Amino acid sequence: MQIWTWPDNGDPAWFYGGNGFPLGFYEPLMAQLSSRMALCGLHNRACWPGAGGPTGRDGWARYGADLAQAIRGQGQGAVLGIGHSQGACSMVLAQKADPGLFRALVLIEPAIVSPHLVRLSRVLPKWAGRYVKPVRAARDRRDRWDNVAAYLADLQAHPAYRRFDELAWQAVAAHGVVPDGAGVRLAFPKAWEAHNFFHGEAVLADIETLDIPVAVIRGRASYFFPDPLWHELQRLRPDIVTLEDARFGHLLPIEAAGVSAALVDEALARLGF
Repeated sequence: MQIWTWPDNGDPAWFYGGNGFPLGFYEPLMAQLSSRMALCGLHNRACWPGAGGPTGRDGWARYGADLAQAIRGQGQGAVLGIGHSQGACSMVLAQKADPGLFRALVLIEPAIVSPHLVRLSRVLPKWAGRYVKPVRAARDRRDRWDNVAAYLADLQAHPAYRRFDELAWQAVAAHGVVPDGAGVRLAFPKAWEAHNFFHGEAVLADIETLDIPVAVIRGRASYFFPDPLWHELQRLRPDIVTLEDARFGHLLPIEAAGVSAALVDEALARLGF
């Protein structure tokens, strides 16, 4: 278990990132948030030393349990939680299992997976993952390069990363790959990324039952948070604070740290923190 801790400053808070992204990708955002809260971040177990490959026990609920263990291990509880995508969903599952863990949650682009798709994934054989868009993309992606420059060139040619600002690219260069023999490889192994996409959790019902203040931040509609589920969330929980910035996509907290920090500040203010 690896924890990223910023200097103590304000209310205790924890950050948890999305599938396929090393925690360091969020460094520009966490640096801004840490100026007004005592922030810690947990690396996903896929990036822990000696993690090996994923097993049948590894999934979003287990990652939530990892986070709860990290928070409790520091003698904390009732902290602020800020999560992105899978990390946001794992925070919801952690709060469900340990109701005293968080005092409020800010969920940035939570991966609100359709319950139908989750049920389907649990009965499909693993080979069927090749037909699921994000699973296929993770499995087929390149994961080794001669050097960091070659890795960056590959990403910069991909449309998914076209909105990254300079701070984002600096974080990607510093944390996206690790040494591997004569070259470099992905810091977040693609086998774990594909596994996590194929073992998603439908957390909309869990968000509906949360009894703590919650805010949800979204970019524009995407595969991971489509309009129908966004509207369903607002219908089920009209008391939840909802914020949008359609200039950015699902990678909002990585693409634009300053915009994301401002949205988190607004969300916490509207929640009374």
